[in-house]
Amino acid sequence: MKIKIKDLKLYKTKNFFKTENFFLISTDATLNSNNWVKMEQTFANLNLQYYKTHNTVTINFLKLSIFKVFTLAINGPIIFFNFKKFNSQNILTNKLLNLNPLLLLLGLKLNNKIYSRNQIQNLVTLDYRNNIIILNKSLNRFIKGSLLKLVARKSK
Repeated sequence: MKIKIKDLKLYKTKNFFKTENFFLISTDATLNSNNWVKMEQTFANLNLQYYKTHNTVTINFLKLSIFKVFTLAINGPIIFFNFKKFNSQNILTNKLLNLNPLLLLLGLKLNNKIYSRNQIQNLVTLDYRNNIIILNKSLNRFIKGSLLKLVARKSK
């Protein structure tokens, strides 16, 4: 039985999506060999592991998965990053978004959902509890502000 390289790469990509709950998706279209060495050094300093895949393999896999919509964002070789030791409380999203100016962060996969760069841009941290607390405080302020305006109108 002969194993084709494309089939092996597709299997590795599927396996990566299944086994990892959190990872970043980035494109490396602007990288040359000199910049890639610098990027690998940056990955080692930040305790990041990466998996690099080609455009067609990634698109073929995503078309057959629940992430079909994400295929429109892929225009070249893709890099999947994950942390060797993941702790959502220690990860700040502004550090992730500005990892390196040469890399274009497309999104991240967290708990079997892919979030785009625009969706994570306003988050301070990826910790679920902290984000729920911030949402609760925001809703309380909004409701109190609306209630005060309503009471002020009725009293006039």
